[in-house]
Amino acid sequence: MIREESVVSKVEELMETLDNIKKYNALAHSLKKFAIIVIGSITVFAILAGVFELFDLRLVLDRPLFLSVALLSLLIPVTGIILGVLFVRRKVASVKTGEWRDELSHGFPSALKILVELDWEKTFDEISMGKLSYTLYAFLKTAAYWAVSFFALSFRKRCHLPDSATASIL
Repeated sequence: MIREESVVSKVEELMETLDNIKKYNALAHSLKKFAIIVIGSITVFAILAGVFELFDLRLVLDRPLFLSVALLSLLIPVTGIILGVLFVRRKVASVKTGEWRDELSHGFPSALKILVELDWEKTFDEISMGKLSYTLYAFLKTAAYWAVSFFALSFRKRCHLPDSATASIL
């Protein structure tokens, strides 16, 4: 037999899950700006690296100065990733959750009212969008980390650094 307290706790679990989905959807809405920030910073770095190669600044600058300039330029995509992640976290943290707690504290009738008032079609759409957006965010973030790692390793080759120097840079 199902008790009223059990129903209320199940509705509470459902509403907490829907609150998490709200956060994922906030992530989906900020995904475009995240991608622009990260891809823009990586593009700026790639252009800067291209200028270094085009003018062969290794020959113009002495080795310590070139190494310093190259390391500082590597901070551009790293900063872009950090700013993008912070931007997304701020957007997700700004989502209001738990607004249903007061109503649910009144017991079974309130839990039933919450269930009846839910727009189930919209809720299922939000669940699907939340899963997709979280996956895309993880993919973009991973791709950005791989790009920075690739640039750092190609930086080692351009500067003719030994493997131990690369390990200390990374």
